Amino acid sequence: MKKVPVVITGIGVINALGRNKDEYWQNLVDGKSGVRLATDHEFVGMEGVYLGEVEDEWVAEGLPEGADTGGVRMNALALVAAKQALEDSGLDLSTIADKEFGMVVGQCQATAGPTVGTYLPFHEATDKVANHFGLTGPRVLISTACAAGGNAVGTGRDMLWDGTADIVLAGGVDDLQKGSHLGFELLGAISDEPTAPYSRSDGLSLGEGAAFLVLETKASAEARGAKILAEVAGYGLSADAYHATAPDPTGKGPLRAVRRALVEADLTPEDVSYVNGHGTGTPTNDRMERKAMRSFFGERVREVPMSATKAALGHSLGASGAIEAVTCVMAIQNGVVPPTVNFHGEAPEDYDFIPHKGRAADVQITLSNNYAFGGNNCSLVLAKPGRLNRAEETTTDRKILVTGLGVVSGFGLGVDAWREGVAKGESAIGKITSFDAAKYGTEFGVEPFPLGAKPLAAASLWRHLAGYGRQALAATTFAFQDAGLKTNGPGRENVGLIFATGYGPIETAVELMIGMQSPEGASALSFANATVNAAAGAVCQALTLRGPTTTIASGGASALIALDSALQLLKTGHADRLVLLAIDDFCEAVMMERSKHDQLSAEGVVRPYDQDRSGTVLGSAAVAILLEAEEIVEARGGKAYAQVGGVAHGGVSHQQDAATAERVLKNLLSRSGTDAAEIGLVAGSGTGADRDDAELAGLSSVFGPELNLTAPKSLTGECEAASGGINMLTAILAVAEGVVPATANLTNPSSQYPFAHVTEPKTGADVNKAIATATTPSAAFGAALFTSV
Repeated sequence: MKKVPVVITGIGVINALGRNKDEYWQNLVDGKSGVRLATDHEFVGMEGVYLGEVEDEWVAEGLPEGADTGGVRMNALALVAAKQALEDSGLDLSTIADKEFGMVVGQCQATAGPTVGTYLPFHEATDKVANHFGLTGPRVLISTACAAGGNAVGTGRDMLWDGTADIVLAGGVDDLQKGSHLGFELLGAISDEPTAPYSRSDGLSLGEGAAFLVLETKASAEARGAKILAEVAGYGLSADAYHATAPDPTGKGPLRAVRRALVEADLTPEDVSYVNGHGTGTPTNDRMERKAMRSFFGERVREVPMSATKAALGHSLGASGAIEAVTCVMAIQNGVVPPTVNFHGEAPEDYDFIPHKGRAADVQITLSNNYAFGGNNCSLVLAKPGRLNRAEETTTDRKILVTGLGVVSGFGLGVDAWREGVAKGESAIGKITSFDAAKYGTEFGVEPFPLGAKPLAAASLWRHLAGYGRQALAATTFAFQDAGLKTNGPGRENVGLIFATGYGPIETAVELMIGMQSPEGASALSFANATVNAAAGAVCQALTLRGPTTTIASGGASALIALDSALQLLKTGHADRLVLLAIDDFCEAVMMERSKHDQLSAEGVVRPYDQDRSGTVLGSAAVAILLEAEEIVEARGGKAYAQVGGVAHGGVSHQQDAATAERVLKNLLSRSGTDAAEIGLVAGSGTGADRDDAELAGLSSVFGPELNLTAPKSLTGECEAASGGINMLTAILAVAEGVVPATANLTNPSSQYPFAHVTEPKTGADVNKAIATATTPSAAFGAALFTSV
């Protein structure tokens, strides 16, 4: 990994105060507020609702020509802000086709589908933007709730450091949704007036919007003569490990995040010129943030300007961190610190909250803080161009090992149950009993494996977890036990969690949506459990994991993308030990939606890579992979299954699935210094549907017919993000133990793309290097390399 200066060369924003950066900035520093009584048709009739709404005409006039929004506001907001950022950067997209142009988006909410109880793919807005502008590099959708936007900017920086991308469009988007508003009402978190952070602090107002920033290395920006707006100096992540919705009142979680960010930037609290606070306006958040900032700055806290942008815009959830990053760039560029509007009462003498209107200041270093449900914390440090004098480049080469495996699958609980199931070569697919599946064209699937009666966490926490969260916690607990580590205890400030999911807790989310149709049909607990990162927060709380944590929700490829994020955090020293947890649920809502788009097997037999394939079967699983730096493993006398050789992923533009698979696989081999002939096995993402041909074409181009290929989905069904985890589990056990599952039901392999298919389960196979793949159809493809130790 190369630590090089990363700069911001373009910004774009749309929110309740403006249709672009200049309009937004002027209204903000003038002390205007975009939080007003609701006019959105969804909210009309609800008494006294204040929102930060974006004018419809701003969206319509700001869309790029020919943009396909699909009639979805979330997509439209993202396209508007992305267009502005790319134009502001001065990049000529037609001249950089050979570049890996990546995209990282923070987003909290999914968009409801056309009928109650359905959702559009979570990553749809990301795909709409990437496809419109032809960005075929890596695509990452981060859903760490209200910390997602800042998290996305930091992740984009890491992608440039590790060579995953050459340029990154990073930002966030969320629109106003009645369901979210009702959920916050259930928590008692909505103010009856326009929100007033740091003063009245009686609740939040929701808003909407989008913001994007173009990130590139300083060398790249200077070479093309770009105007550098700011430098991404550092960022930090942490987990509270405290509560599903309430912040740790001590402020220790946010303190860990901000200290990591400043240490990485090689700066001190004395260097900070301005703080853009989280400032939601709720009493618990505002009180905690005051305490955290006082602990961080000491007596200097009264001298550091600090304001809450959400006072003027409302809380736009996943977009907030990105909007606030743009705000910090504008403060640096204009030499003005923006205000906390709607400030009530006298400004306190012990904090400088910049009430009412902005003021001139020498803004050199900005700090932006974001906190979220699930205990996610993110701090982002931006610097004025030329302010930092860091070395052009340093390198790190930290070896990352796999030391523990945990799995909940159709074969049972734990890695031993997986080994036994693989050895038998029998499919875990069976008849669905929890709902009437026949109306969706098949009666078969792999339902969540039942957990025992004994809780795997404190009874109070376990009782409040839905089945999805319990499966996640079980898999992670098994991974720690497999590695010979305690499942909880002190000293876990550098132990974190990277969570990968395609659907999130979809059953809980659907129950919440349906329940909200009646006045007494939903609860605050169901709202808390419905956020995409809720299970990750619960696992951190149960196992006292307080290190970096993030959630990737990029569909079926999420686990491979999450591995990339884990490697970035481990190699930069942000963490010494991380759990990669991949899970997706299976319930009627999933089958209802997938049956509209997927080819499902009526007979319940999955035939990946077979010419007579008849469709896939849907399933459920949870996989946890414990990753540790080599020196940490040696210091504790631990053992390793395998070494992570590398990971690569890319976006699919305009149905170019085969070309993307080939490009990603070649990138993986090139970056890891591996020859194609060295690969002893590929655990492929073949699912028994027609789209298998795209992966086969990519594999054929890179490896040829001698490749040993297996498809675990023939045994487990399509488990979305968890399937990527299962494929990694397969590759790891292949190099560690020679355990290789067969591709079941393969009798008539594709003649166009011949391979050495594994048709009988193997034990003791000689595999030194193995690759796992994962796919989000027409969106992303990922591949990871594991080697023997």
